[in-house]
Amino acid sequence: MTLAGSLSSRPAGPHGRDAEITDLHVLLDGVRHGHGGALLLTAPPGCGRTTLLRYAARAFGPSPVVDVAGVLAERGWPHAGLHAVLSRAAALGLAPPPARWPGDRPAALELLRTLRALTASAGPVLLCVDDAHLVDPTSRSALGFAARRLGPGLAVGLVLSVERDASAAPEFAGLPVRHVGRLGRASCAALLDDLLPTGSDAGARERLLTEAGGVPGVLAELAALPGAAAPGGPAWEGPHPPGSLLGRYAARVGELPADTRTALLLAATEASRRAAGPGAGERSGRDGAADGVRRWVAAVRAAGLDPVCLEPAEHAGLVRTGGGALRFDPPVVARLVYAGATLAARRAAHRLLADVGTCGGWPLGALTPQQLRITRYVAEGATNREVSELLGVSPRTVDYHLRNVFTALGVRSRVELTRLVGRVERPEWAAS
Repeated sequence: MTLAGSLSSRPAGPHGRDAEITDLHVLLDGVRHGHGGALLLTAPPGCGRTTLLRYAARAFGPSPVVDVAGVLAERGWPHAGLHAVLSRAAALGLAPPPARWPGDRPAALELLRTLRALTASAGPVLLCVDDAHLVDPTSRSALGFAARRLGPGLAVGLVLSVERDASAAPEFAGLPVRHVGRLGRASCAALLDDLLPTGSDAGARERLLTEAGGVPGVLAELAALPGAAAPGGPAWEGPHPPGSLLGRYAARVGELPADTRTALLLAATEASRRAAGPGAGERSGRDGAADGVRRWVAAVRAAGLDPVCLEPAEHAGLVRTGGGALRFDPPVVARLVYAGATLAARRAAHRLLADVGTCGGWPLGALTPQQLRITRYVAEGATNREVSELLGVSPRTVDYHLRNVFTALGVRSRVELTRLVGRVERPEWAAS
């Protein structure tokens, strides 16, 4: 991968990255004036770490840029990262080819010696290391060691990029860090203007912006899918190249336990139903999200599973829970989950969700059998004492269950519960 470019004037930066670009130019201007420094860029996948490194390389031109990237397959080879730096410098004509594997002396000292030699022969130099978390530990430690020693008299700029979870690694302790987050809606829209032809369908644009969830890399891949700008939408089913972001998300889904995949498919099916059905706009708020979670919980239990089986998907970064909502992260993951399931699995998910008793959208299936019986008697006008006599339990037990019913169904009084039950189809109650 080559990041370097030669532009004598400051190039146009990526959309929505003014703070990051400012940090980079502060570093680059210092290096040009003989004051070396380092910057650690950290971001989730797809948020533009590589794009910012490429920008830095262009902005530093025509001064030399040594650009390398960590490779997962080489992470187990000591000094592999250092060898990549030496080889890249040689390929750019900045240094002789490495005559030996760089293991005869400490890697940190070898890297410092190399950087001093580069500045002595070529003047200010920029070293960009993409995916530094994939570099072998020995070379990674050497990079951190060298970065902490850059300053006056050593005109080297070192820009490292890592995934967000790797920014706290001890090798990078003490380095200036810039956390690169997701793009705002306006910046995503500006990026989409660059990606789609003029006059693209407005509905298609809105769909792509929503599905990308502020992740510019995902937005770029979605915009490149066949039919992305058409009213019908892109081909979600892929296939998506293994190295692509969409391919990586799909691979993560495929690696999950079977129960987790079933729970994810139910969530994706419910999300699709809520988004496409009548009144979708009304169900998009907090109440609608809570409604969807309740239906999902009921369907998961109806499938004989425990909702806790979703935890592996959370750990994999595919969904987020909290605040009474379950969200795919980014939203397009729901599309990938649904598209990757078999037709039989999709039909089973739709059947489970259809079989969940609803009351104005609230799932009776989320109630236990005892809660259902108490709800039915209360809706018919029975007092707690009467219900306790009918079921052979104490009034305190009835009161406990009834409070849980109120919470589960989102009602605040017996009157609201009675009205809610009145909208439930009688066959569903009979089945309970």
